[in-house]
Amino acid sequence: MTQTVVEEDQPVDPPEQINIDWFLQSTVELINRTGLQMGITLTVGGAKIAGTLVSGKSYFEDISSAVNAVSKKPDDIPKALSDLWSSYTEFYEKPEDADDSWAPPPAGYIHLKDAYYFEPGVDRMPTNEGLTWRGQLSSVDGFSIGALQPG
Repeated sequence: MTQTVVEEDQPVDPPEQINIDWFLQSTVELINRTGLQMGITLTVGGAKIAGTLVSGKSYFEDISSAVNAVSKKPDDIPKALSDLWSSYTEFYEKPEDADDSWAPPPAGYIHLKDAYYFEPGVDRMPTNEGLTWRGQLSSVDGFSIGALQPG
């Protein structure tokens, strides 16, 4: 790595390459702290994904509830998955003994509900109800506030 010299004997390091959009990350962190929701459209590897941005806690509650609904008995796989996934909500909950400066961990993932994929010349997928979706923030190429609608 080379350094640029601005003034005599004062080297300046080039900025580090940033893999996560700071604006999107700070928005996700606000959603994680407050539980607010908002429409969003993401571009990920050329695909468009639109839905409602939700907190990590809400995401894990939703997928836990969905898999628990198909559970037939207390010791089956869906029940075990539901219990495991439900426990992940704790990452986003403020501990009782935490001070006022507590915040959930830095966001590395983004969570959507009612999510749809959009491709040119194709109706949105799925065509019925949307998906619960999780992706790495570092994989998001771009985004727009508001969920893309078919038509």
